[in-house]
Amino acid sequence: MLAVATAMGQATQATNPYSIAIGGAFNLDSTAGDLTSSTGFKITAAYHFSNTGQSMSYGSQADSSIDVSYDSFSGHSNHLSQYAALLTARMPISSSSAMGAHVKTQIVPYYGIGVGIVRNSLSASTTIAGQSGGTTTVSDSGNDWLFAAKALIGVKFSQNLFVEGAYNYNGSVHGVHADNIDVSVGLRF
Repeated sequence: MLAVATAMGQATQATNPYSIAIGGAFNLDSTAGDLTSSTGFKITAAYHFSNTGQSMSYGSQADSSIDVSYDSFSGHSNHLSQYAALLTARMPISSSSAMGAHVKTQIVPYYGIGVGIVRNSLSASTTIAGQSGGTTTVSDSGNDWLFAAKALIGVKFSQNLFVEGAYNYNGSVHGVHADNIDVSVGLRF
């Protein structure tokens, strides 16, 4: 699907080639949630290769893009951040109109996948109570560049407005799994 989307994208310049999406991200690993927070912030900027203004609304052309995102989870004086770059392909689920055969709508559900790289960065410290009443603080931090992937579903409400939800496979850093799900609202321009 990615190869087809990329090949199609090279043939057609996007009408609105840029997008930005902002939303929430949710840790799937309880250790990551306990160290930082179960919920976080996500922002994604993308460059789209193919023309999805009319084609994704009324046809079956794929939308391919380079997505660059930042996820941030903070809490308990700890921080997990993720910087990712993925080649992503989106395909419409149906090209039929929700209003009937003679009326075409801009509302289009779609699905997609993406592959790329992610940099997981973890900064954590834990205070441990000692047997004699004192405490000890143990700190750990690390950064890892890893393979990343995502599976997504979304709804395009117009040529410019969309909502997307995704499962993000981000590997782990220092034994903490960094996979998450996110929901974002985006704007094409």
